[in-house]
Amino acid sequence: MTLKDKESSVLVLGCGNSLLSEKMHLKMGLTKITSIDFEESVIKKMIHREKPIEYQVMDMLSMTFADGSWDYALDKGSLDALCADATSETASKVVQYFNEVIRVLNPKGGTYICVSLLQDFVLDALISFFGKGVGNKHFEGNLIDFRIQKLDKRWKKGEDKDASNFLPFFVTIKRTQIDANDNKMQEIRKKLGDTISYLDTPLSKAELLNAEQIQDRVRREIINNMLVPQLKDLNLGQKYEIYCYDKKSSYTLANVARYTLTIVDSSDPKVLKKRTCAAFITPQGKERESLINTEVGKANLVQQAGFSRLIIITLNHGHKFDSIEVVKMDLSPKVLELAP
Repeated sequence: MTLKDKESSVLVLGCGNSLLSEKMHLKMGLTKITSIDFEESVIKKMIHREKPIEYQVMDMLSMTFADGSWDYALDKGSLDALCADATSETASKVVQYFNEVIRVLNPKGGTYICVSLLQDFVLDALISFFGKGVGNKHFEGNLIDFRIQKLDKRWKKGEDKDASNFLPFFVTIKRTQIDANDNKMQEIRKKLGDTISYLDTPLSKAELLNAEQIQDRVRREIINNMLVPQLKDLNLGQKYEIYCYDKKSSYTLANVARYTLTIVDSSDPKVLKKRTCAAFITPQGKERESLINTEVGKANLVQQAGFSRLIIITLNHGHKFDSIEVVKMDLSPKVLELAP
């Protein structure tokens, strides 16, 4: 999170015993931070910690703050805990929570910041409320800027590798109050409601996606994040396929993979122990030949290459490729990621 104005007021929702508020104060210089949690025992322990942070016992589904009190509302895992399933009872609580968050945010750009694993029903809840306005009491009176950014979470020594397979996302929802009777602003609101901005990194250009596309993109990122660490391990005769998409492609090609990467490990134990890796780019027009298109052909190609792992790259139809050098530049990061 980057805040230019150190005087911005920040509300931390469902703080628990997290030191997040302290870190924001000490590292970012923020001085107007209030953290709330419904567990009185937790707040009693936290209340004596770093000042000027204020801790209060409060239910985030029924807050006592005045309307428009906060510039930022920060949620790190609270939505995931609240939206633990897809039942109607949970959905009702989530809608109540979102309405409270919007209510207490500054009408002139107040922003809800949420760090979430974005399981299917969590993402569905966000899109339903903020994108489609289902249950949103403030929908017609606000422009909603909805953004999702993938967070780069790398495994660290001493960390549970299984836990590191979960990919967190950074969700920001910015509200700007408008006149509900202004037809022009209502047209803009409807247009914004149909699109969600997606960013791979803070510096990457945002992609504007509809609800179906964003659900597919997030699901794909989650699966890829869980799969790639497993592929680091060599196994005799192991074979997987990974599809790489081009976010710059036209709408008609947005859901057509630009590259297919077939990862094949050697069936020779001695070769496998060398832990070597190479990539083979299939010449366009040759992808249907038996050496590439059949299981036996791929196994023979790996054996001939003599590497522990061979990554066979197919350039898929419909896309344009300027040169082999451009292909190498595109895929070098992914090939390094898949190397054992």
